[in-house]
Amino acid sequence: SLEAPLWFEHLCCGLLSPSCESDFQQTNPFLQKEASVELLETLAQMMLSAARVVHVCRCLDATHGLLELLESPADAGTAAALEAGLSEKANVLCGLLSSKRTFI
Repeated sequence: SLEAPLWFEHLCCGLLSPSCESDFQQTNPFLQKEASVELLETLAQMMLSAARVVHVCRCLDATHGLLELLESPADAGTAAALEAGLSEKANVLCGLLSSKRTFI
């Protein structure tokens, strides 16, 4: 086969380049422009979906940490340590839940 394969890392880096379509064309001159555009659109959707999944996982992790402390407050030691731990974990979770997601 004369086609040069485009590997995943190259495609992801291509999203950062203003000339990614021509870069892909140089790598693989057999790649049709329509296929290149569709490839970039699909890749962008994949990256946005992955970012959403990662954010949800962070929220779940923060929730789990807060629940662990709520379920066994004696593990914190003193009341002051419990208060500080709950405050910190709740603030982290609130920050994650209220953060606006901006994609450039």
